[in-house]
Amino acid sequence: MKRVAAVLMLGTVIVAKPISEPWKEMHSYSKSGPRVPESPDPLVQYRWDADSDLTSLQYYKTRPIAATSDPSDAFTGLESLVSGTVNVTCHKPGKLFLEFGTERASWIEWTTNTSTPNVLAAISEYNQPYTHKTIPPTNYDNNTYRLETNSELYEGVRYAWVFQEDTADFKPWRMTSFDLLSQIKPVNYTGSYNSSDETINKIWYTGAYASRLNMNVDYFCSILIDRGDRVAIQGDGHPTMAAALAAFSGSEDLVYVELNATDSAEHPVVDQEIMAYPLYWTMTANDYYWASKNVSGYTRFRSSIEKIVNARVQDFGTDHLIWMGWDDRVDNGWCEPCNKEATLALQGLVVKAANDFSKAIENAGDNSTAKKYSHIVANLTSIMRKDTPEGKPWYTAHGLHAVSNAINAGVAKSSEYEAIFKQVFNDSVTICSWSPFNSYYILQALGNMGKMDYAMAMMRLCWGELFELNEGCFWELYSPEWNSFMEFGGKAPTRPSYCHPWSDGPTHFLTWFHAGIRHLQPGHSEIAIVPSFSETNPSVDAKVLTKFGGEVRVVINQNKQHGHWTVSVTAGAPGVIAIPVSYSGCDLDTVSINGLDVSGMLSTRTYLPSLTAHEISTRKLFEITAGSNTIMVSYGTSCSPSVPKAELVEGGIPHFPPFPVPKYHNKGHLDTTTTGFNWMDHYGKSGYYLYAYNRDGTDVMKMPSWANVSLYFGDAMPRTFVGATLNDPMYLQDPEDPEGERKLGMLGVPLSDGQQGIVVDVNVTKSVNYRATVYIAAESGNSSAIRTMDLLGNLIAPTPFVPDSTRGAYYSINKTDTGGVRFRVMGVDGGLFVSAVFLDLLDD
Repeated sequence: MKRVAAVLMLGTVIVAKPISEPWKEMHSYSKSGPRVPESPDPLVQYRWDADSDLTSLQYYKTRPIAATSDPSDAFTGLESLVSGTVNVTCHKPGKLFLEFGTERASWIEWTTNTSTPNVLAAISEYNQPYTHKTIPPTNYDNNTYRLETNSELYEGVRYAWVFQEDTADFKPWRMTSFDLLSQIKPVNYTGSYNSSDETINKIWYTGAYASRLNMNVDYFCSILIDRGDRVAIQGDGHPTMAAALAAFSGSEDLVYVELNATDSAEHPVVDQEIMAYPLYWTMTANDYYWASKNVSGYTRFRSSIEKIVNARVQDFGTDHLIWMGWDDRVDNGWCEPCNKEATLALQGLVVKAANDFSKAIENAGDNSTAKKYSHIVANLTSIMRKDTPEGKPWYTAHGLHAVSNAINAGVAKSSEYEAIFKQVFNDSVTICSWSPFNSYYILQALGNMGKMDYAMAMMRLCWGELFELNEGCFWELYSPEWNSFMEFGGKAPTRPSYCHPWSDGPTHFLTWFHAGIRHLQPGHSEIAIVPSFSETNPSVDAKVLTKFGGEVRVVINQNKQHGHWTVSVTAGAPGVIAIPVSYSGCDLDTVSINGLDVSGMLSTRTYLPSLTAHEISTRKLFEITAGSNTIMVSYGTSCSPSVPKAELVEGGIPHFPPFPVPKYHNKGHLDTTTTGFNWMDHYGKSGYYLYAYNRDGTDVMKMPSWANVSLYFGDAMPRTFVGATLNDPMYLQDPEDPEGERKLGMLGVPLSDGQQGIVVDVNVTKSVNYRATVYIAAESGNSSAIRTMDLLGNLIAPTPFVPDSTRGAYYSINKTDTGGVRFRVMGVDGGLFVSAVFLDLLDD
């Protein structure tokens, strides 16, 4: 056996052995699937043989789609990287930048004509090298190089770099090959979605692709890039696996393996202390049962589901919650103790988990347990529905996240939907949660209320706008506000994960709510088709391969006359179709199936486990047979379109009807042009807070009687006294000696990557018209963005980008309504800093 030696030589790790790959190269496949232009998956057309090993992965090679050199003459022959025989010459120190299009689970390898010391390489999801992933490559036999950033090799990759450092002994060298090696699970697309809206189609396929990218050997990853949390996580996995069940054959087995691995009632798992996460696990266990009809497998989870649900029932309504989600409205992550909205959101989730379990365990044959949890649901629902202490309806105490969970749990009644919708849903400025994971449950609530056109608009805004910035996956955090200052491929505020499968919920949503493909019995041995008619997306062709119902395909088309629809259902199992009793203000007129008028031939089924009470009360049910069914639906001749056309909006987010034109409560003003002026002439006449202004790092403040300034979750952010000067305009006047030396202190950290931001709250104790200003100062190379909210976490102004604060940047909000303001200052490049907050009465 050849002796293996590994040494560090001039920046390159040398391994005296041939290179080997962790998986076999792609095999046992054919390119036989349909072309899907909207899919980011480069293998969307590929189909593997039925006997392919789904317990392993395979890899494939990809060439760059573009390459550039900096300086331009450092690397030549770049066109050969894209096609043909690679023949790139490195003439002098410089940087080779490579782009691969869509994101993949990958690593990079290349070969050269000679040893190349003092070379570094890097990868990233965005167009800058990812932090701490610029390292020397490993040199294998025959001058073969591989960038190995972790023991599993793969990362989330869209971009790569090769850096030739400047050394005295540099000699030109040639690159003779360069490949991106990408791993993939050999699962086949057996679900599909094709509608009249290309953006919505791309949303479905992007969610499916991201779920597939995160399929490992025996679990679903929570993230593609390796930042230390690339493991299976209970809560994250719920929308990830829901998307997989909608799109891929064979995914049920992987779901079952993951359910066993993340069963926190049986053994410790990652993030099990997050009280909501085990509840999401129970929901995935229920999804698995309905998809698989594996009674024995599901029964294995029964005791764990009971333990998890019972624990949350016992502490129902307490303030023991420590995490609900990334969004200020639910206390943005680790929040012990959490705010009221987060607690109420958890309550709705508990009711839904208990209700879902009751339905599934009843079908599995345990009527006594089902009855027990049905009673629990009724009791908890009555608790949630109590009027507020002021005598107002229960839902008036709920914000968007909490009331969405309440709707999804069946706590809200159909008669309350319009009031609830007007209260928190009908505003595109606030409809997106900061995390697409949370947005999924808001989206579900719109679906459960029958607001399909609003759901389509929400998806276009909260997911679809991201396509202007990225290709491949959905992000961990995202605000459509960011589109106003980010470039395609750019680095986002807080540097979120760019391939986070917890954001894949719309894939399941579109199959379940738009096409309406659901179950009456496990494994779809009997089916329910619950289509939604959408004025803004009137056509859809979707399918799912089911365990016992074969391929279920639903095709919906609006006929030339508004209010006339054709629904084609092809399936290997019988069932029902549930037609809305009204559409676009018109009542249902006639229904025919395969040419027979069945308007008066309603189904008498009462067991409808996949339909909500609202759907049962607002739809008419008709029997359909196994095979082909053509259903003609008419809502009369007087129906007319009701969704207005989109209006052009300057600044902020775009308009997606039927939401009204987005309007912010405030506009905000960013001043980065004024240089050398004295802040005391412009800001802080009513009060100020100067962070770490004294030489010992302590703060200097003067607060008015009507306000105070605090840091959200205390003073954990480090304070630094920067220094003193007589003339640097970035430094601030001393309020005790305005003509003397200027000083500067700051809250912050030198590297903002992964930081959620510095959160400054201005609390107002009485009704006043005032201006709140946050001051940022930093050296060159630092940039930031500022998310501005009320103290409940609702967005109130467009998010400005601060590209340069070397001379100081003042961002102000004029508040002429009641309440305080929250500034979340988010780093983009470099560090994350805040130096001061100023308050001024507008009447002064």
